[in-house]
Amino acid sequence: RPQELLKETTRLIQFDELFDPQIIRFTGSLETVRAGVIRAFGTKPLWTVRKDETVDKDTVVVTADVKSFFERYNVVLVVGQTTDTEVTVCFKLFAFMLGDLEVGAFPPMHVRYAKGTRASQMGEMRAKDINDFKKRLEDEIRR
Repeated sequence: RPQELLKETTRLIQFDELFDPQIIRFTGSLETVRAGVIRAFGTKPLWTVRKDETVDKDTVVVTADVKSFFERYNVVLVVGQTTDTEVTVCFKLFAFMLGDLEVGAFPPMHVRYAKGTRASQMGEMRAKDINDFKKRLEDEIRR
């Protein structure tokens, strides 16, 4: 259910097809994991939680964003109780970087929108962003 709901929730977001869904599994309850997700957004850099909505007794959707002068990130997370003791967090991390104004002030951080040597670095930058975001969640949820 969490993976399907994430796909439904993000399908109308511009550039959805450029960003891969991520999955993390935790032991615990929906409320414990949800609280950890919200705490994770309160650490630096601070994220703004735009939505924290209960879909049903086993599922929550959270959206948040963070902006700096050079980068912007939006995330959609679906947190779902998948067994009595397991909670699955599915998310998409949308990343945008200050860019060429011909393309748009903040094009997606994706090889399709990178030029020259930046294109070769883009995959590494995305992987680092995703790993850093996962670590942020894991640190708060597992504490």
